[in-house]
Amino acid sequence: MSKEHSVISEVASERKIELVESGADLNRLSADDYLKALENSTPEQLQALIQSFEAESTTGGSTLFKKVLNVPRGPRSIFAAMYWWEVRRPVYNLAVCLSGLPSILILSMFGSGIPALGAALIYLFCANICYCLGVPAEVVARTFCKEKAENAAPVLLTLGTTFSVILTVFLQVMILGIMAINSLTPRF
Repeated sequence: MSKEHSVISEVASERKIELVESGADLNRLSADDYLKALENSTPEQLQALIQSFEAESTTGGSTLFKKVLNVPRGPRSIFAAMYWWEVRRPVYNLAVCLSGLPSILILSMFGSGIPALGAALIYLFCANICYCLGVPAEVVARTFCKEKAENAAPVLLTLGTTFSVILTVFLQVMILGIMAINSLTPRF
């Protein structure tokens, strides 16, 4: 047993040290014992602790986000790229629809519900046409940048979805602003 390990043993019981070394069930340590154990840990023990935190960080709400953005490593065929993008289309559509929903609700309150719904469907169709550009963009990036572009698909998906949501919200604000100005200006 090394000197550093014996110092850790003095700080807490052998069971608590096993918890620190394995990274399992760290909530059982008191705050003071945990901090003392960290101060006296070897670099190998700290590395094991960091790895346990990394393993724990894959659980929870971010797991779904990671699954959506997960892309297989290595070369992919065009059909594999198309499949990857098409599986994620519902997430994109949901994000765009939810960002446009407030304007449809507000417009329907002012009696413009049916035209607003028609315009929203046309907008969603156009947004999906733009979404289809993700596959060629990924193929071009993978063709010219090779290994550097392995994560091109998640980046393109995130940027495209963010841009679509921002554009949708911007158009809503613009339309609602025009409606507000029209309602305030006197008509002759």
